Amino acid sequence: MPPMVLATVVSALLLLPGLGCAPSSGNPVPRAELPDSQPAYHPSMGDLMTMAIQPRHIKLELAGRQKNWTYAEYELSELRNAFGRVGRTIPIYRAGDMAALIGALTTESLDAVQQAIRAHDPARFAAAYERLTSSCNACHLSQGHGMVVIRVPNGNDFTNQEFRVPQK
Repeated sequence: MPPMVLATVVSALLLLPGLGCAPSSGNPVPRAELPDSQPAYHPSMGDLMTMAIQPRHIKLELAGRQKNWTYAEYELSELRNAFGRVGRTIPIYRAGDMAALIGALTTESLDAVQQAIRAHDPARFAAAYERLTSSCNACHLSQGHGMVVIRVPNGNDFTNQEFRVPQK
């Protein structure tokens, strides 16, 4: 399994309620009886980017590359929703309003991707996706994370998923 996919899966599993909290008998422990020694999980910005944003960014490109416009539209919606969750989960990051920053840097490029998807235009999609990727990198620079450089995927990290349009 590619490292990025493995990290995403492990991170997602850590978010599941009660994971690892059942005794060896297999009987779940009621929440009220769990010790308070475990703090609530508060994902970092890096966690959210790795778990919610980066996989959607990759899947969006893979769907567009295969001209699977229905799936590309779905992933675009999921990416927009993930950006919204980042803004709600970490409203202020490095003294900046994350919802406002994300909106300012991604709205135009996300809209251009959506227009390309709806037009079923692969060349327009590729150009809009490049702009979206540049928007991601601009955000990273604005937050002092210029070392995090996102690019157009050159392969498929999701080898267990088909991105071509399903045959009917």
